[in-house]
Amino acid sequence: MKKESGNLIMNWQKPMLWALAFFTLGSMVVALGGEAFKTHLIWHIRFADFVDLVIIAPLYLFTLLLFHAQFLRGRASRRLRWVFLVLSILYLYGHAMHLTANTIDTFSTEIRDCRPLLPDDSYALIYFLDETLSHLIVFISRYSLFACLLALEARYLASAASSRPQWPAVGVGVCGRRSCSPRGKRYGWHRSWWWRWAVSGYGCGDRAVPHSRLSRGAAR
Repeated sequence: MKKESGNLIMNWQKPMLWALAFFTLGSMVVALGGEAFKTHLIWHIRFADFVDLVIIAPLYLFTLLLFHAQFLRGRASRRLRWVFLVLSILYLYGHAMHLTANTIDTFSTEIRDCRPLLPDDSYALIYFLDETLSHLIVFISRYSLFACLLALEARYLASAASSRPQWPAVGVGVCGRRSCSPRGKRYGWHRSWWWRWAVSGYGCGDRAVPHSRLSRGAAR
């Protein structure tokens, strides 16, 4: 049972990668496809908003559930799991607000020329919900979710796989890639262990990568 649990922890990279790809690139590709035919109507909904409703929103929900499964597999703390759940609900709430207000706004102004018929205060409220409040909720909760995933990776998944704290390595992954440039070599950063790790191609959760492998990876 202990060996099986260790294998679960060691195999966290691919599920996280696919979930991140669906959450970011997948939703972007679907949204671009919807925008290509955005003036087409399905009932009284623009095609772009219809795609957002029936594809992108369920895609967000599915990927958030995948992320939460990683919190359970990594045995993250109850506090971190609850923070992630609250942020997930907040993110979906902001997305629903944006979808609803944007659907009303675009249908009233782009599909039907009803803007002169709308009272200024009513349109100001729709615009505020569409372009201000919903965006604040979505972006704050999204980047907070990414921060939770970073904490999960550094404190539980990668650290459990390598049996050592991974906060320094994760910091290198976020900030240190820029040092893999010719300018980094000019300043002598290529002599440091974290520069060799950054160019080696090994993940921060790999078990005890020998120094010789890091040197060969840097040579590549």
